[in-house]
Amino acid sequence: MSTTGCPRCGYNRGMTPDTACITPNTTPKSVVETDEVSLLEDGVRRLENEIFSLHEARASLLRRINNARSATRHVPPEVLSTIFQFVLPRVDLMRSPISDNPEDVIKPYNSDELSQCKLTAVSHSWRQAALSNPQLWSSFSLRLRVHPSVMNANLSLFDWFSRNAGSLPMSIELDIEKQPTSVLRNKRAKYIQLMEPNAKAVLVDYGERIQYLRLTSFPEEWFHHLKNLDHCDSLAIVRPSYHNRPVKAHLDLTELPHLRHVVLIQVWCPISLPSTITTLHLRVIPVEICLKLLVTCPRLVKFKCDETEPENERIGTVTNVNEPITIKELEYLTWSIRYCSIWSPRICRGFTFLRFSRLRTLHWSDDTDYKYSDERTGRKNWRFKFFSNLPTTLSSLAFVRCVYSIEESRELLGTIPHLSNLHFIDCDTTCVEPIVKAIGRPISQIEKESVDTSISSDKMLLPNLSNLSITETLDEPPDGYIFVDMLEAIHNSGKGQGRFQLTLEHPVSWNANDLDRIRMLESSGFSFSLDLAK
Repeated sequence: MSTTGCPRCGYNRGMTPDTACITPNTTPKSVVETDEVSLLEDGVRRLENEIFSLHEARASLLRRINNARSATRHVPPEVLSTIFQFVLPRVDLMRSPISDNPEDVIKPYNSDELSQCKLTAVSHSWRQAALSNPQLWSSFSLRLRVHPSVMNANLSLFDWFSRNAGSLPMSIELDIEKQPTSVLRNKRAKYIQLMEPNAKAVLVDYGERIQYLRLTSFPEEWFHHLKNLDHCDSLAIVRPSYHNRPVKAHLDLTELPHLRHVVLIQVWCPISLPSTITTLHLRVIPVEICLKLLVTCPRLVKFKCDETEPENERIGTVTNVNEPITIKELEYLTWSIRYCSIWSPRICRGFTFLRFSRLRTLHWSDDTDYKYSDERTGRKNWRFKFFSNLPTTLSSLAFVRCVYSIEESRELLGTIPHLSNLHFIDCDTTCVEPIVKAIGRPISQIEKESVDTSISSDKMLLPNLSNLSITETLDEPPDGYIFVDMLEAIHNSGKGQGRFQLTLEHPVSWNANDLDRIRMLESSGFSFSLDLAK
């Protein structure tokens, strides 16, 4: 039988009689006096102090080891701060969605949020270097969630970033969690009330310091807060896909005097913009709103309209363009729709009155489905008028998801002989092949299998073309020989505009004869570049 002593007083049970025989008046010999207890306690404290000192010494040695091994030990703080500035993930506040699916208009949220905070936790030197650079703290991306602790943390972060950024303007991205729809009025009202402190902190308290702002899943109840963005240069508002219906609100940004760049995605309500806007990107927006903003923003330089939605009477915006309107500053125009039914007679008529003074690049998509072929015949006239009025400054044209007939394609391109760059993106092969076969040929001989060089003709389709690219045809890839025929026709015409660039981002079927003909073109002195899909 083993004997053990009490760890507190040293009493050894094995050296005493059975406890049942001990009378209450018995006093164990191991009981120590009060002064002896004090001495023992002093000894314990001395040991604890020694243990603490040893831990401190150990930590100091470990720090010295880590510093000796650290590659950044001798890097000056100002250099380390500059490195941080370049390696931190940048928040692209004005980025556009990469998907063509309207359901995917909200790009996945960046998981590397608040990287600045992580830098301050690495070491003392890193913390000092990070805090000494205000530019590191002038931009941040944050998710807003309905939870008391999360909201309090968000408010603290807003204040911390603002103080560390000093007097620099702020770039902020807010991703707001999924909210109840307006159908659930009580739940939505409670949600808006709970989240209001966050909205007030960013858009009211810090509003005058914001230069770039991106708001994802932004509720319409907070539209009125945007009037506080007195110095905002760029604003992006991304509405959630489950709110793709009109809302009882008005997005009025006319009181923002410095606003120049705007991105609006799935904002289904009347929109008013200031005259200072130079860049505007609209996506999944009703078509009448898109046309209205195109003709009412006088300083537009770049305008992108993707995946426009049909007209909606509940929005209450009607745009009638009944006389020629010249858009003087516009240089880049993208107009893309998903369904042919969007082209109402009023919108079609409006396009025939559009005029441009400086347009250089046009991305055009207005047709994606064969079942509307009969309706296309009726709309052919307005499209031809629109292309006929394009200015001579236009140098680049991209057809996106177009399904035109042979006659229609050639007719449209015949109105812009000054074009130097032509791109086909996700177009049907039956739309692409006739154009490729016609390039470099006299218009009078387009339908012939071979070109009669003895016939003099100055009229060619796209005589100034120097760059042709084809990206992803919708069906079977074209044969390689048609591109060789085109290059030979351009070479034989003698009207090539310097070096010709041919880019094929789609598999093409080549045979040995095609490759031999390409080598002959090279040896004949024809200057061209051929980039093929990997």
